[in-house]
Amino acid sequence: RQWTVHPDAAISEIGRTDVVFIPSLWVVPGETFAGRHAALREWIVQQYRGGALICAACTGTLLLAETGLLDGEAATTHWAYEHSMRRAYPRIDLHID
Repeated sequence: RQWTVHPDAAISEIGRTDVVFIPSLWVVPGETFAGRHAALREWIVQQYRGGALICAACTGTLLLAETGLLDGEAATTHWAYEHSMRRAYPRIDLHID
């Protein structure tokens, strides 16, 4: 079944929100989002500092890891990205199982 999301606003138009959900995102296994999506990463951090709950699923955790918000925290990701996540973000307490 296919469905379409129709956003009400662009992220740049959202000053504050209560919840940010980062879904699974395509990234080549072995790679990360390092150096990409700087404005989005900054927006996520801004929302966190404003009190938003930040959630991520599967490879979305790679983007969240780029913000530094997972440093020192326990996290998980898709098993195929374990090695790239451990290599790029050694300060995250990664639990694959």
